[in-house]
Amino acid sequence: MASYSITDKPSNLNDIRRPPGDGTSGGGYASSKVTRDAVLQLAMNRIPLRDYGLVSSLTENTFVKSLLSDGKSSAAPNTFNYASTSTNGIAFDGVEIYPAMNNTVNQSQPAAEICSIGVHVGQGMGLHYHADGFSALNNGLSLYNSDDYTGKTHPPLLGFGLDGVALFGKYLAANSSMIGYSVALDEYGGHDHDGIGYHYHAHTEAAVSPLGKAYTLHLLLRGAWRGKINSIPSFWSNDKKSTYLGF
Repeated sequence: MASYSITDKPSNLNDIRRPPGDGTSGGGYASSKVTRDAVLQLAMNRIPLRDYGLVSSLTENTFVKSLLSDGKSSAAPNTFNYASTSTNGIAFDGVEIYPAMNNTVNQSQPAAEICSIGVHVGQGMGLHYHADGFSALNNGLSLYNSDDYTGKTHPPLLGFGLDGVALFGKYLAANSSMIGYSVALDEYGGHDHDGIGYHYHAHTEAAVSPLGKAYTLHLLLRGAWRGKINSIPSFWSNDKKSTYLGF
């Protein structure tokens, strides 16, 4: 899938309280350079066109490097930190989706480094999602809104993980009649119901910030893939001469 990885809507980058710093200043974050603008990217993401199955354990998938290893964290692997260091999916608007955690192995949301629609830009100036920016109103700002549920029997399609697993919107309280509503999501944020196959959902989760404050995580893709990336041909390959055919 080829895209410019930039939204056709206002990005709200100016409402970010604490944009990612460049990490080069000796004076700490207060002296860091931050970015509040995005540029067109050439994003090329390969989505497998067949089902390669699901992992039965978290560490069954292997990484060249993960958030956990790259951040030199001593934490145990979990579905947040055992994840790609960058893109782990793509939304239908062409903007890349990153794990919920940032590259310091902390949640992006309590760090106040993303805007109200769940995006920010890094020092490479590439726009990407870290969180679900669902809006109850059709205000033309968010990836999706309550109007996208009208007349539907299931939450709307939002995009795909790079493991080929589809990502759908979250279930709303008013969606109790939608298929799959009563089927709990697993630790990866997905489930399987009504014979339609395993898929992810945006969802919320109660959390506690490093300062001990309770808050709600608005999750798009948690981080870890449930799809078997080890079985996908050339999954980690950066060789652009090797075309992935999806079989």
